[in-house]
Amino acid sequence: MAFYQPEIPDTLNKYLAIDYRKKVQQSLQAPPEILARALNYFYFKETKSSNDIEREKPTADRERLFVELLKQAGKRSVDSRFSQEGLTQCQNTVVDPRYHDECFRDIQNYVGEASIYGRAPFVHLVGMPPELIDETMQGFTDFNKAQIHPVVKAACSSFGFVFIHPFNDGNGRVHRFIFNDILARESIIDDGVILPVSAVMHKDMKAYDKALECFSKPLMLSVNYQIDEMGYLTVDNPQSIAGQYRFPDLTEQTYYMFQVLDQTIDVELIEEIRLIEGFDRFRSDAKYIVDMPNKKTELMIKLLFQGGGVLSNTKKGLFSELSSDDISRLELAYKEAFEVSSSEDTHLGP
Repeated sequence: MAFYQPEIPDTLNKYLAIDYRKKVQQSLQAPPEILARALNYFYFKETKSSNDIEREKPTADRERLFVELLKQAGKRSVDSRFSQEGLTQCQNTVVDPRYHDECFRDIQNYVGEASIYGRAPFVHLVGMPPELIDETMQGFTDFNKAQIHPVVKAACSSFGFVFIHPFNDGNGRVHRFIFNDILARESIIDDGVILPVSAVMHKDMKAYDKALECFSKPLMLSVNYQIDEMGYLTVDNPQSIAGQYRFPDLTEQTYYMFQVLDQTIDVELIEEIRLIEGFDRFRSDAKYIVDMPNKKTELMIKLLFQGGGVLSNTKKGLFSELSSDDISRLELAYKEAFEVSSSEDTHLGP
């Protein structure tokens, strides 16, 4: 795939000047034990958030496999990772085994919503016509060998992939994996580090949808298609729309991913480390108030976190052995733990 590279707008220049490797390292400054726990959580956070975007609830085994895939980010060569076999392995990892593909699809697909009133589905995106996929995906691999800004490469590759939609299922989850995979291969993130970009995307789905629609809406004005009564779609003008997949202007998507990356590094990474430090501080302080069994302490932490530092009257019933004074002191200890954590001189981040 060859990508159209327009003149860089001023809004992107500030991002292109940032040393993102250094920025990530600054945000991950923490004691080794704290950092190890945070990094482990990032893998599960990215897995959960990527599935949440697709409204998927995978089994524990599928979550584990997704985590293992994330841990392989950047460890395979461009030719290996972005080959048909390599990408198919990614697809097989993130979807239900019943929907594994053996290779790139040979039928037309689309993203849309079914109508219960007998009308044709509402189509948001038509995937690339299947007869064009193999050649285009070879260009996709070639593009990833180019010497360009790593974040630009990651953004263009991940969105270029999802617009082609080369599989019948799992394209969104693979597209978000590709972003981390390229950053790892380009040494923006170290081995053992994953960036929970999907968590940021999931928090603002309107912005994510807008990034997708910057491509899909113009495309849908150009594509001519028919849908039969069984919901099968046929593209009538594959050659005339081929260039929109092969030479997309991905400026808006790149700008969006720089914003997502900044939010991930400046907020998600730092907040997770602060949470772990705050929880540890609360565990220690709580023992001086009530020496509860660990199971009770962990339940207290979970409920206080959910309640913003306050235990509801209903939840207090789970700690009937504690006095009102005990609970008030525990609530205060929780709040103080996080007030200290957020105002320490050892502020994490750039």
